[in-house]
Amino acid sequence: MAAQNSEQKPAVESLKGSPFTVGVLYKLSRTRACGAVVAVALVLMMGAWPAWAVQYLTEETLAVDGSGREVFTSLPLDPCCVYRVIISGTMQVSRWQVDARYWTDEAGNFTKSYNSITSLVSFIRDSNPNERLALKLIGEQRAAHLYFFSLQGAGERVSAQFDWGENEPGDSEAKAASLKVAIAREAPLPTGKKICWSFWSEWQPLTVLLAIVVAASVVLVCGIWIFGSKDDDQEAQRAKARRRADRAERRLKVAREAAEEKRRAQEAARERSQRAQAEKEQEEREAEQRAERARFNKLYYEYEKREHYEDPQFLDDHARKFRQSLLEQKDKIVREYEQLQSDEALIALLNAEAPHILRRAIWRMEALARAERLDVQEPPPRKRKTPEEYRMIMTAWERERARDKITKAKTKLENMLDAQKMLDQLEPMEPEDRERLERELREQILAEDDGNQGTIIGAPNAR
Repeated sequence: MAAQNSEQKPAVESLKGSPFTVGVLYKLSRTRACGAVVAVALVLMMGAWPAWAVQYLTEETLAVDGSGREVFTSLPLDPCCVYRVIISGTMQVSRWQVDARYWTDEAGNFTKSYNSITSLVSFIRDSNPNERLALKLIGEQRAAHLYFFSLQGAGERVSAQFDWGENEPGDSEAKAASLKVAIAREAPLPTGKKICWSFWSEWQPLTVLLAIVVAASVVLVCGIWIFGSKDDDQEAQRAKARRRADRAERRLKVAREAAEEKRRAQEAARERSQRAQAEKEQEEREAEQRAERARFNKLYYEYEKREHYEDPQFLDDHARKFRQSLLEQKDKIVREYEQLQSDEALIALLNAEAPHILRRAIWRMEALARAERLDVQEPPPRKRKTPEEYRMIMTAWERERARDKITKAKTKLENMLDAQKMLDQLEPMEPEDRERLERELREQILAEDDGNQGTIIGAPNAR
């Protein structure tokens, strides 16, 4: 047992020495803590007492008849709130019908309004029967005989009563009908307009007594709090400082742990990203290798049995026989060759595993090179004209010959006309002499034209 007590004593001493235990014992051992609890309870009671002391009207419906009898509300109206008043219904007064705002004309329509009053129903204070509360019209539905008013709470019960004023229907006898008046509390008044503590407006003895008790309790608690014992203030301050230091140390530790956790999370995320990137690159390399192997296999199976594509004699014969076709397809052959050479991975794989396949794959380029060499060394053969081309040439030649004959005849006529003009310009002569000269000139002109016939330019030669 002694050993157990000796073992428990350090634990108790350590518990007493902790900042939290010292602070708790200090707070609980002082009467001002109890006073603070009492003060809080009294303040809560003071704040809640107005709701206990006075109960205000929430909503109620009154039936007001035309006899002028007052109808009081069952509870006081809250002075801190605005009430909505809805007056509905109609009643028969002599030969007229009336509602809260209008009475009927000769045609029976509700069009005549009352003089000097807002509503046929007025509200009167309980404490002063000569004071009428102000009603403010906020809306009306004349077809349904519904009229909406706003009324400020008076802090006391009010009565509803018919107020005929100086209107004509008031002089007649009202029947036993009534108007329905609905009163409902809506919103509190804006802050600062009126104090809403019930014990300021309702001087009830219990409320005043409670206020005195609360004030005395507050003064007592404040005195105990200010003039209480101060012998343990330094110890309390040291305990508070230790608690503050412990809290700061805990916050710093938590912040360091959060920073370390964030750093580890960032490193883990970075490692995952790098691993994912490496896996993606590895997959891309494997996909490229599979594609290269597929292209390699395609070329291998295509040129495996075509050894003659490496034979120079075959390439020369092919270039000589299909020289024109190879030259016409020069761009296509060069483009295919460049496309093959641009695939460096495939070229490297072919050079490493099957160089003979690469030599066979470029055989068309080799044949094109030999065709270009033959095209430079041998002149191109003369192209033989087709029958259609020869026929077109003959037609053009005949057309030129006809045009030449027309030109010659036109020239002869012009020369003969020039000769006649020349004879007209000479001295007059005998008709026989003139006729003889004209005949000699005409024969001479015709003889010169026949002697100048030569080869027509562009005439077709023999085949």
